[in-house]
Amino acid sequence: KVKTEGDNYYDLLGLDASAGEAEIKTAFKRLARENHPDKFVDEVAKARQEEVMKNINQAYSTLSDDMSRAEYDSRRNSEEAGDPNKEEEMVKVFQQFFDEVQKVANDWAQSQAEKGRKVNRRILNLYISDYLLNNKEYFQAKY
Repeated sequence: KVKTEGDNYYDLLGLDASAGEAEIKTAFKRLARENHPDKFVDEVAKARQEEVMKNINQAYSTLSDDMSRAEYDSRRNSEEAGDPNKEEEMVKVFQQFFDEVQKVANDWAQSQAEKGRKVNRRILNLYISDYLLNNKEYFQAKY
């Protein structure tokens, strides 16, 4: 049975988002064979299968074209980003990042003060920029 309501095109075709061109084509052919309206005698069932096939065709048409697929994936990712749980997770990640940078900046400013050096906002911003650039790989991996 094919899922049609509320499912994304990958779910509809029984694929994951990393599926390649051959996998998409194979899934489409299998589903088209299984769900073709001509296989059904009952008019109500036939009409229902026409709708199912329309959805399958739309999914295949979108996922088999690189440009359409990229647009679809982008929309899908944007919609997922609106998920409150994802939003909450993003807030936590940003908070962890800023807390970590703030601690490093405070520690550095304190070490400078202990050495008798004055630290103004401009110097602190330069230190933070250098710190982030010098630790770019660390932050990319962690966050």
